[in-house]
Amino acid sequence: MPRIRNWHKAENPPKVNPHGRVAHERGQGFVSTDGMFLCYCGSINKNTAKSISSHLTKAHKDDSAYQRGQFSEDGTSWECPICHGAQGKNAKNLHALVAHARRVHGLRGSSDDLCKEGDPFRPNLKSKFLDFKSEKEFEIAAIRLRMRQAVSRH
Repeated sequence: MPRIRNWHKAENPPKVNPHGRVAHERGQGFVSTDGMFLCYCGSINKNTAKSISSHLTKAHKDDSAYQRGQFSEDGTSWECPICHGAQGKNAKNLHALVAHARRVHGLRGSSDDLCKEGDPFRPNLKSKFLDFKSEKEFEIAAIRLRMRQAVSRH
């Protein structure tokens, strides 16, 4: 049976065990009949406190290295430095570039050099991501303020 990456999109999603208990207090989701944790984001993980904690840190923490690697602005892509040129591969984010390099070019081990060469946000992805994040936080704060003002008028 092929591995399901996102249970929201699966043709035959896993069945939920109504009596299943999520093994981590901050885990938001369900337990399937085969004992796996089904996160609200669509991810499927082992229903152990360690696995759920790792998932929460990686996928749900706003400033995790994983979230920085997923960051992409409109029209910006990560160019593969190995096959650039006519057949150049442009990836939408860091993780797609690394997957391409491992699959097509047989890259093994550390991907640090590849990431530095293909980084469209040079010199620093982290600062670009934090700038983007602070802009979004400012927009959200402004929306919340307008909502509070609208509610207080009524």
